[in-house]
Amino acid sequence: MAENQETNPQTKPKEGVLAKTSLLDHNASWPLMLVYLGYLIGIYFAQRATFTAGVLTAGISQYSYFLVAMLVGIVVTCILYNLGKVIFAAIAGYRVIYLEFLGIVFNCSNPSKTLVSFHIDKFLDVAMKFAPKNDDTSKNPRPIFFGGYIAEAIIVAVSVIIYFVLGFQKPIGTSTNAAYYLLFAMLYGFITPLYELLPFRQDYPTDMFNLLVTSKKEDQEAFNVFSINRRRELAGEDYLVKTYEDYDSFYKAHVIYAIYLDDLYASRLQKAFEDLSQMKYYGKYFIEEENYLADSEMVYLKYLIDDAEGASKAFFQMKSDDRKVLVKAPLFSNYRTVILVDSYIRNDLESLKNLLASMKKNEESYATLSHRVSKEIELSKTALEKAKKNPNITFPSELSISEKGAVSETKEVLPKAEKKPVEENKDEDEEE
Repeated sequence: MAENQETNPQTKPKEGVLAKTSLLDHNASWPLMLVYLGYLIGIYFAQRATFTAGVLTAGISQYSYFLVAMLVGIVVTCILYNLGKVIFAAIAGYRVIYLEFLGIVFNCSNPSKTLVSFHIDKFLDVAMKFAPKNDDTSKNPRPIFFGGYIAEAIIVAVSVIIYFVLGFQKPIGTSTNAAYYLLFAMLYGFITPLYELLPFRQDYPTDMFNLLVTSKKEDQEAFNVFSINRRRELAGEDYLVKTYEDYDSFYKAHVIYAIYLDDLYASRLQKAFEDLSQMKYYGKYFIEEENYLADSEMVYLKYLIDDAEGASKAFFQMKSDDRKVLVKAPLFSNYRTVILVDSYIRNDLESLKNLLASMKKNEESYATLSHRVSKEIELSKTALEKAKKNPNITFPSELSISEKGAVSETKEVLPKAEKKPVEENKDEDEEE
């Protein structure tokens, strides 16, 4: 990597897998889904009781009463809750680097340019990611996780006050209707802070989970390193490398991947293998969609040392869900591995072409070519040349990766006048 911090020497790599000994080591998402569902059902029946009790004016639509309160409450609370996090993040010295809402994705990793795109498969997803301003690893991220709770406390207080002021007026009128609509909108909307409030590990780190795992100064620094590298991944910049005496905590375990890439780019293959052993050992700290990372890099290293059989075995030993994540190449560093997988294992030329087009699109979105991106392009070119040796696929001779990372796919045309081949560029730029 181009940038390193002063670090402590890494300890001897662990072998095996670290046992899950804490409640926070287990994903409780499925059991908690029943809690969330039960909560919403309970609010529905409470609201239904108010409708049948005649506390509203005649003529109010039952469907309007339920749907408006539920939809408005959930959407508005979600927005205000996260707005509270944004405000406290700014106070703490952080900024938003990524926002995902109703399928619209805002990539704010580059302060001077925001990339906006729409993904229909993310329509129901909500995500917001932060990173410290100026990549300052000394910042304390904990105010961010309190920000949403404070915003929710204000929402609850205002809603309850309005309810008691307007909800008991006689005779029953529009103000009474508004009070009950607001009350149940607040109660339905509480599903968002409830998700963030429960002290359990879920599919993604919640605010309460982050508060629990960043109580120590070193873990706060590791959170910052992880967040900075997440921003740099989006912006195409070099990762920040930081080592610790041990990696036995959630965010410290997440910095090992940057160490691995640093060793891989420097051709320290033995060290790279040891880094992957570390990632596997501390695997309990990685969320579901990150589990593929160490195994996928092992597949790549096997191909790198010309152990195609070992690479294929390593790929099929991965969980089915992990293989599905890998072939989508969520990280720029995944391209080199998927190039080899598409060729030698999946034998899918069309998928490979789409993959290279995606690589080109991502590379073109970066303001400059960092050392990391340049190395990944170099390794991907080598992987493509190795992939072309697969006798089971007939590769177009013009399929390649240019020096700048762009995919070069040309065809030969024989003009009638001059019997000479002329290259016609078929690349079409895609908008982000």
